[in-house]
This record gives sequence, structure tokens and C-alpha cells, in this order.
Amino acid sequence: MEKKLKLIKPEKGDWGYLARMKKKYLTYAVIEFAVVLAIFIAGLIIMKTKSSWFTIIAVVGCLPASKSLVEFIVIAPWRSITRQQLDSLKELTEEIPKIYDVLPVSREKIMSVPVLAVFDKHVYGYLNHPKADEERITQYLKEVLAKCTDENLQIKMLEDFTAFQARLEGLNNMAKIDRPDTFDIEEAMIREVLTVSF
Repeated sequence: MEKKLKLIKPEKGDWGYLARMKKKYLTYAVIEFAVVLAIFIAGLIIMKTKSSWFTIIAVVGCLPASKSLVEFIVIAPWRSITRQQLDSLKELTEEIPKIYDVLPVSREKIMSVPVLAVFDKHVYGYLNHPKADEERITQYLKEVLAKCTDENLQIKMLEDFTAFQARLEGLNNMAKIDRPDTFDIEEAMIREVLTVSF
């Protein structure tokens, strides 16, 4: 008996989530605008005028289509880490909890952190976009994570993947030797970041 592969959709915090959301919103926008256009053209053909209920329905139908398009435009500039980077991180840092394709949303701006790692009271993020504002992301994450821990929380964003990987590899080696019992705090911090993410 042949087993069928079950496709697993990446969820928030999984690698590939960003690509899935881009594809979803672009597909929705294209389909919704196609339906709007079809309704409008049907009204023109049937009623022989633009002044009909078909036009009103088409105009109202532009609202959800525009919403999908705006959601796509907002996340379109951000990108994930590559498959090779993902594989090397998983291989070298299996002890460190990580989340991928994180898009924290503040009142002013949406930000992107392709990888966020949490270990004890240390949070490290990798930024791969030239316009990523390291200071703003760090400050926002400090505000968000203040609820989870009141002790000295250290947050560092790195723009060099090799330095990020080396930092996590060092933490991973520390975790193999002497792992502090901070799983609950780490899980709470990850949940909190995912809660404020797109």
C-alpha cells in the first residue's frame, strides 16, 4: 500500500510561513479582483450600462480584494532565511528554541526577524533586510517580553548570519553542558512574540 504525503502548512513561527502568507494573500487578491471584474463586465453586457446594481456589487467587492492586496504589499518586502541557512541552524543549534519568519507588528510599523532564538534570558535575532531597524526591533521586543521575565533580559539583533550562527552555536554548547531550567520562561517568551506577530 502506497502512503500519500500529507502536506503540512507552515504555521506562525515555522520556516516557510512568510512564503505561505505571501502566496495566500496574492492568490486571494487576484481571485477577488477577477470576480469583481467579471461582475462588472457581466453588468455591462446584460444591462448595457455602467449604472446598474452590478456596478455597485463590483465596487463593494473591491473592498475585500483591496484588503488582501494591501496585506500582500505589507509583507512582500520581507524574506525568510534560505533552506541552506535553515539546515545549518538546525544541525548546529538543536538545543536552542527558535522561531522563524517572525513579523512583529507595533502600532507604527511591521518589522521582520527571519530567525529569533531564545535561551535563558538571552534573545538573539537575525535580520536579513537592509532596511531593518535593529534599534526599533530590539526596543519593541523588550517591551513585549517584559511581561514574561522581570530579570535582566538581553536582546541582540545581528545582521551577519555567520555571527548569528556562531552565537547560537556557543549557546548550544553551553546548553549541552549545563542547561538552566528555563523552559517555561522561554516558551512564554516565544508565545508572547508570536502573539504580537503578523
